[in-house]
Amino acid sequence: MRVLRTLAAFSLLGRFAGGENCGEEGEDWCALENAQETVAAARQPQTGRRIAPTHTPLPLIEAALKNTHHDPEELSILQKKSKKEWQVLHLERFEGREVAAETCELQKSKCKLRSLESTTLIQPGGKTTCMHPQEGAYEFVVRKGDPEKLVFFLQGGGACWDPISYERRVCTMDISYSKKVSGLLHNRGIFNSDDSQNPFRTWTMVEVLYCSGDLHVGDVVGAVPQRGYQNTQAALDWVASNVGSLHSLLIMGSSAGALGAQFWSQRILEALPHHHAMVLADSYAGYFPEKTEGPILQGWQSCTVPVFTPKIQDACVLGSITVPMVVTSTMAANTKVIYGQIESKEDKEQRKFFDLVAITFQKAIPPLDGDTFYAATNLIFEEYNKYPNYISFLVDGEHHTFGSSWSTAGTNGPREGSPEGVPSLQEWVTEPWTKSKKKKDDCVSSQCKGTEVDLVTLATQCGEKLLKEIC
Repeated sequence: MRVLRTLAAFSLLGRFAGGENCGEEGEDWCALENAQETVAAARQPQTGRRIAPTHTPLPLIEAALKNTHHDPEELSILQKKSKKEWQVLHLERFEGREVAAETCELQKSKCKLRSLESTTLIQPGGKTTCMHPQEGAYEFVVRKGDPEKLVFFLQGGGACWDPISYERRVCTMDISYSKKVSGLLHNRGIFNSDDSQNPFRTWTMVEVLYCSGDLHVGDVVGAVPQRGYQNTQAALDWVASNVGSLHSLLIMGSSAGALGAQFWSQRILEALPHHHAMVLADSYAGYFPEKTEGPILQGWQSCTVPVFTPKIQDACVLGSITVPMVVTSTMAANTKVIYGQIESKEDKEQRKFFDLVAITFQKAIPPLDGDTFYAATNLIFEEYNKYPNYISFLVDGEHHTFGSSWSTAGTNGPREGSPEGVPSLQEWVTEPWTKSKKKKDDCVSSQCKGTEVDLVTLATQCGEKLLKEIC
């Protein structure tokens, strides 16, 4: 059974394979080129309404489970999951920890970076909002540091795309919770200014808080607004008006924010002039059931937001957009920018979301096990690895996101470090900023622990195609 499921995951490879007349860009792009009239008709301005999804949302997860084609044993397991188990918000919970921080309202002040004396919550106003605006105005977090070095971080917190996901609250919906789990407000992980080994401790930090449930790219107006695009754009506009040409720029996101960082990277790189830049995705590979990304993004009114290039927008309108399509497009356009991936091989939370998407789209797909997930994501990463500016760091186990284990994680696990002679996660992320790249031994390498094989089928293995260096 497992072998069959693992082999089925390899069908993902067909999404990347170039057809006979498709050139180098593959079948996804070939199909798009053959559908321009459809695109032209569909790309009409949307007047505040959601594009109707191609699936039929069901009001309760129990109803959806009864209409899927899981085998009886797997169905029983899914039915026993409680609402709490389905609430798969990825961030470490700091319940009850209120954070004291200065607040600055852009409607009343320019909130200039140079005038900030401490970590500050900036309220941009305008079109920004959370899904539950009654809980408070939208805010992003800033900590002043070196004005020539910037971390632009997109927070994670699940996603909501239909009545099932809303009812199960599998995304952060209000700003109060976003602040409670903020890495910057709590001085944790990559934001830790007290860690002498943290290369970013003296940089200027901007954390785009997440309470829109739309991977930072939605623009839905209504009773339940999802305006992640407006929220992130407001933060980017503020940054662009407060920094000059940067020496170093790190664009990073965690979980849902990892997808957001990859989606936004092109726009951010264009908006913020820089000498050296890296895009780093922490814990979301973007492996979805086939033909689900398009309808989800359509429902969020994301197809026309300028985060995506016109060609990507066309694919979104047609419903043929995929995460790898976006990532490979941006890597190809920014060959001097390193694109890095941090992933647990068997990430449990990513598997939960895959299963939930499959349920809401009534896909006859068994729940993902760790080996199947790892095999499928390796195929995605191998496609990325064809580009000279891609590297990856793969961690053993099922852990999701590395904000709380930033200084202890390695290829052995989130708390177990790496084998002797192999960099820890923190050391690996440091390398691109310290290596001169002028000497032969100053290389940044992809990392993985396991038996090297050509085609990955088990979590104890490492794909040979991924083990490369950027020098």
